[in-house]
Amino acid sequence: MKYRLLLLAGTIIFGITAFVLTTDRFQSSPHQTLTDAELAERARQIASGMNSREGSGSGSTSGSAAGDRSTAGAMQPPVDTEPTADNVSTSYYERVKDLESFLATNPADTTHMLRLARLLHQGHQLQEATEWYSRLLEINPQQEQVRLDLINAYGQAGQWELALLATDELLEIRENHPGALYNKAAIYANMGRNNDAAAIWEALSEQEAGTTIGTMSKNALSKLAAM
Repeated sequence: MKYRLLLLAGTIIFGITAFVLTTDRFQSSPHQTLTDAELAERARQIASGMNSREGSGSGSTSGSAAGDRSTAGAMQPPVDTEPTADNVSTSYYERVKDLESFLATNPADTTHMLRLARLLHQGHQLQEATEWYSRLLEINPQQEQVRLDLINAYGQAGQWELALLATDELLEIRENHPGALYNKAAIYANMGRNNDAAAIWEALSEQEAGTTIGTMSKNALSKLAAM
């Protein structure tokens, strides 16, 4: 049985019911160019089909969202167009192509790498999304939110072994990270390793009593026991 996975920066639901992958507490990397609120807003906009239009004119750089890194070179960041019922599907693929072309000449622009990874993720192009998340982590392995995005993409694809490996890598960076530990238990539950999941949730429900993670762990433990 598969379970529901959620992310702070965008919701992805599949399967039948129950356990949640969370990002309850994480620290932003100094390398990250967007705030957590901006990242969440970007994911929401992508889920709607396209980032919101800012500014006007395809040749203007004033339409770039706040927080974007200015990039030298003749090619400018792709400019969004207003989505409609007629163009949203075409616009999605055009947006992906534009971002890929931009990154081909600006390979160090992590802001647009993250944007492309999330766009592919929301478009259910999971293999491509995980590849871009992995590239970002090669540049800066400390980006916890990107690791959580990668874990979620693996989970959505049903690649639980890879999701587990990515979670363990996050725990190597931040030992005893409550959100990562909760995620590990959720992954175990999706793999049918209920005893392993229960052990983690039981420990978290005690160690994180009174917190969101503690409450979620307690509730998940009860649901697991009732199965």
